[in-house]
This record gives sequence, structure tokens and C-alpha cells, in this order.
Amino acid sequence: MRLEVKQLIDIDEDTLITITNWMYNWWGKSDGYSFDETKCYMKHSMQKDRLPKTYGLFLNEQIIGIYQFTHVNLIIRPDIYPWLANVYIDETYRHKGYGRKLLETVKDTAKTIKF
Repeated sequence: MRLEVKQLIDIDEDTLITITNWMYNWWGKSDGYSFDETKCYMKHSMQKDRLPKTYGLFLNEQIIGIYQFTHVNLIIRPDIYPWLANVYIDETYRHKGYGRKLLETVKDTAKTIKF
């Protein structure tokens, strides 16, 4: 079993559709966004050298979860960033410790973000 967290920058269409489905079903629909709008958000949240940045958790090369660092999440406090956002584990892999493994990388990953 190979478990790895990688920054997502240039991803294949299947991976983009997978993470878009997660976010669309989690918050996109309820917040009034179309699937295409959610996909656009996800596509443009994979920046190499600036926020937002997206990181994926891969199990044997299959994406099973993500988290993001964003610039703004709490509109009344734009001075506080980066924000950890959209922490998500695919339902099939929940309650198996993968969320913990994903979150264990947040502190070190956050240290690499340059402003």
C-alpha cells in the first residue's frame, strides 16, 4: 500500500472530474453553483506559486482525498491567511485513518507556502 500527498498542479481530466464531483456534491449544489462553475473553481485552485493551492491524497496512485490552502475564507478577516479549506476524503475511504494521514501533512505543507 502506497500512501502519498502531492500538490496538484497539472492533473488529468479524470482526477479533475473526481475532485469536482466531491466538491459539487459537498458544497457546490447547496451554495447554488453549477457543476461547470465548481469545475472551474477546482481547475483554478491548483496554482504552483500562489494561492489557492490544492493537495491530493493518493492511495496506490488513486486520489482518495484533498485539502486546499486559500487566500480568503472569512471575509471579515482578509488579513489572516492561508486558510485550510475543503478537507475531503472519499466516502469509500472514510473511518480508516486516511483523513488523519492527510492532515498530518498540513503543518509542513503550510511552511512551504510563500507570500
